Amino acid sequence: MSLPPNKRKDGRYRDKGIEEIVEMKVTTTMNPSTVNKTINRSSSMLNWALRNGYMEKNPLLGMHIQSKKRADEFRDVFSTEDLKKLFQSKAYVEDKHLHSFYFWIPIIALFTGMRLDEICQLHLDDIRNEDGVYVFDVNDDGERKLKNLASKRIVPIHDFLVDDLKIVQYAKTLRERGETRLFPELKRRRDGYSQEVSKWFARYRTRCGIVQERGKKDFHSFRHTLANNLKQETVESTLLMELLGHSVGSITLGRYGKRYNAKLLKEKVVDQVHFEVDFEHLKKSRFVCPDLLLT
Repeated sequence: MSLPPNKRKDGRYRDKGIEEIVEMKVTTTMNPSTVNKTINRSSSMLNWALRNGYMEKNPLLGMHIQSKKRADEFRDVFSTEDLKKLFQSKAYVEDKHLHSFYFWIPIIALFTGMRLDEICQLHLDDIRNEDGVYVFDVNDDGERKLKNLASKRIVPIHDFLVDDLKIVQYAKTLRERGETRLFPELKRRRDGYSQEVSKWFARYRTRCGIVQERGKKDFHSFRHTLANNLKQETVESTLLMELLGHSVGSITLGRYGKRYNAKLLKEKVVDQVHFEVDFEHLKKSRFVCPDLLLT
């Protein structure tokens, strides 16, 4: 509980031992949920050692750090003013984004609630038509990875992305260029394709003047923002859980009930998504006009 997050990535702590770091009295320490994940993983290893006779007991059994925050207070949503700062910035208004993923990934996250890794690893074949509805097919085929089994799902694409931002035509243009992934500029690293985007967005969010008041505001806040938006619209919880890739947790619905079809998910959930933000200028971006990509 006295250690900083990502200490191996921070030059101030990378070469120091745990005792040295504790003596530094770190101000920003690991989130209790991260500590609990570490405890659970270590406990699993010690349980194996216990079962195989290497230990007489598991000292981590039952250990759990109690958080002083409610689950919904760890990460905050983006307010309407935050969204205006992010999507009405100079980079968006003047179409100054250097790479296509700078333009596309935040807006996809806002209108789908998909995780950053899920968006970054999208292949062009993952954008398809199902039951007359364009969808993102979130899967773990080939090199793709998912957080858990429930993450494998179909996400209907919002009309704003299809009709106004022409994402289907954009994917078609990339396919004509011989590309296979939606964001070919992103290179695969140890943890997937999202590292560069995560670092970029942290800098971009700061430049846009996003203030963190209650909980943490980072890229994952897009997911929280969409979920909160739909909750306030009183969207049925099981529909929302399936859109976001959460386990229903019920034998009746999770095992016997099959997944909702794309058309129903779009009508009951995705079509209810709306934000009090002017996105009109995004339609004029060079990334929305496929013909420019071929020149």
